[in-house]
Amino acid sequence: MAREARRQAVRKSRTSVPKSWWQKLHRLLLQTAVISGCLGVLAAGAYSAKVLYTLPIEQLVINGATENVPAEAIKTWLGPALVGGFFAADLDGIRENLEGRPWIYGATVRRQWPDTVVVSIVEQRPIARWGSLGFLNHEGAYFAGEQSILAEELPQLVGPNASTVDMMRRYQQVESLLQPVGLRVVSLEQDDIGQIDLVLDNGMRIAFGADHFLRRLQRFIVLWQQHLEGEAVANVDMRYAHGAAVAFRQQTQLALTAVNELSQEEVR
Repeated sequence: MAREARRQAVRKSRTSVPKSWWQKLHRLLLQTAVISGCLGVLAAGAYSAKVLYTLPIEQLVINGATENVPAEAIKTWLGPALVGGFFAADLDGIRENLEGRPWIYGATVRRQWPDTVVVSIVEQRPIARWGSLGFLNHEGAYFAGEQSILAEELPQLVGPNASTVDMMRRYQQVESLLQPVGLRVVSLEQDDIGQIDLVLDNGMRIAFGADHFLRRLQRFIVLWQQHLEGEAVANVDMRYAHGAAVAFRQQTQLALTAVNELSQEEVR
């Protein structure tokens, strides 16, 4: 009986006491104030985010070599992309815009708080002229660019459109072999069937044909060192199996210079 009485007492203690209308109103007002406060915080945060998102860009800083890409031109290109504001600016879009321009090899773009965008430019490094409308860079990749007077100092490479990388590699091989003997490449041409002609800085033109280019180039170097250096040579035809046809500037006839006497060690 005592245990039952205690259970009934617990049930009575747990029975909710009816709240007065004042208590209900107070609770409602408190909930309303909390909700209003949260909404105010959210509204203030949204307003602050909007203000930050549209902060204007006051400065555009351009770093890197810009010999062929004037800073004023870069500012003109990027002007429309910077109108949206500091945080709204599409940095990836700006970078792609720049890297699609002639003479720009690479670009990085970053924000600098509170109102600056910093652009770093890496210019293309032309190694040779390609055709008459552009250049090849150090990777053998083509890029368009005006061939100014200064560019005339670069060698001229001509070949099929798909051969840029191979032509750059071949040019570098030729330069490395000719430089020790004091010769420099002015022009390297390859036609559609693979025949190669070379023009050197002394005005000499050399025909190598389409086969065994490096072997014939090595034979020419031996021929030059042993027979032709110091002579007024106009043309050399290296397409012979064991010799070369040489035309001198002051002669009309061709002189056939045999190189059979050269040892295998000399022409390798």
